[in-house]
Amino acid sequence: MAKTQDGNSKPWAETASGRGDDVAVAFGAVLRRHREAARQSQERLAESAGLHPTAVSLLERGRRQPTLGVVINLARALGIDVGMLVTEVTGALNGGGVRA
Repeated sequence: MAKTQDGNSKPWAETASGRGDDVAVAFGAVLRRHREAARQSQERLAESAGLHPTAVSLLERGRRQPTLGVVINLARALGIDVGMLVTEVTGALNGGGVRA
């Protein structure tokens, strides 16, 4: 996990301008779609994945990029395959959009 200035861990990487922002936005849209399909609140998903609800909100809004461990924990909490999650994000980045 990335570290804050005080040395605490945070479950995301800061986004930079450019392609990183695109990845964060695509991941957030896919995450939100799966969370809503599972009828989970951000709070419930956060609890199941071992995150703070603010982290889920920031991820869904494309404000942060998750670490690999967080992607795995979110997929498990949603009951979906992590490979499928990554494939959907890649598809969205390659012009496939995000399915509603």
